[in-house]
Amino acid sequence: WDLGNAVMRFDPAFKAQLGYTDEEVPDEPESWFNRLLPADGTRLRAELRSLVKGKTPLVQEEVRVQHRDGSYKWARITAALESGLGDKGVVTGTQEDITAVKLAELRLSYMEQHDALTGILNVDPFVAQLDEVLRSDNDGTLVICDLVDFREINKRFDRLTGDDTLIAIAGILEDQLDEAAVVGRLAGDLFGFWVASDLDAAVELVNGVKTAIAEEPFVSRSGVEYTMQAVFAVGGPDDASRFGRDWLDRVLCALKGDLPPGVVLVR
Repeated sequence: WDLGNAVMRFDPAFKAQLGYTDEEVPDEPESWFNRLLPADGTRLRAELRSLVKGKTPLVQEEVRVQHRDGSYKWARITAALESGLGDKGVVTGTQEDITAVKLAELRLSYMEQHDALTGILNVDPFVAQLDEVLRSDNDGTLVICDLVDFREINKRFDRLTGDDTLIAIAGILEDQLDEAAVVGRLAGDLFGFWVASDLDAAVELVNGVKTAIAEEPFVSRSGVEYTMQAVFAVGGPDDASRFGRDWLDRVLCALKGDLPPGVVLVR
């Protein structure tokens, strides 16, 4: 990249990486900068300004670059100042396609945060979301759903039918709640969800979820129909709920027979 002459020369392999022939991309800086995802481009430009001013010896950034087909590819950019400074600087760099690596990282991150069976959040990411709610002062209401006599499903039928039941319950929760709700599997047959509603509205919502579960026609792997029931603990945080785990434990107490103030049990 010759800043003095406003020229950026690209290797043909660089252009091919983005789906273009050598003749299709002019030797101009904006030919590349305009293909960067805007947020990534802003960050990279700032890094390159520091480079040409001599404030940093090397730039290494991971950015998203638009391919000819319209999709974005992940790339690792490495740039160094070859000669000059400022407007007279000459920068050389490479672009390495790391899309496969980034997608694998994203898949791994998703798997770490989501329950492998139901696809909803695991307990730790769910609690982390409650932490965020408490920090935002937009408390809303936490609901914990406990399936009644779930162990009997495994005894009466088999483990696969039990798994099918849990998957179906997660689906019912997601269908009944709006997109702003946070849904997670806390443990075994224990589910939780947060809604941006006050206690009264949340209880009304829970009654609808309770009915949906009761009316769902569950079918075992052997073809036998059965029904499920659930009990719900519903409540907001109290003054002692500094963290999401405090809030979760407080509402859980209702399922263990100790009903804290401001927590409602819906059977």
